[in-house]
Amino acid sequence: MSRWVEVGQPSPERVKTACRKANQVTLFLYGKRQDRWLQANINRLGTLDNLTITPLPENLLDPLANELKRTLEWSLTVTDGMLYLDTADAHHQLQLTCLVQPGH
Repeated sequence: MSRWVEVGQPSPERVKTACRKANQVTLFLYGKRQDRWLQANINRLGTLDNLTITPLPENLLDPLANELKRTLEWSLTVTDGMLYLDTADAHHQLQLTCLVQPGH
């Protein structure tokens, strides 16, 4: 598998499984108490050489919840440290900050 993408606060075991099965794993950390999740898991996960962890701020995603419809069609692009999200009604962009990157 080329890339595995997780969103949220998965268990460390799930992240380790992803890292064993995929060449690259990207975790978009989301949810309340991200800092607590990171403190509890960074020592176990920070040594995985194919893992990238990037937090997603709630102030980006909370407004999107208001746009949710029964059927969703979103376009999501991540390039050069920027996240671009287009919905039927709006365009959002966010500068990403990686907390953990492969090889670091």
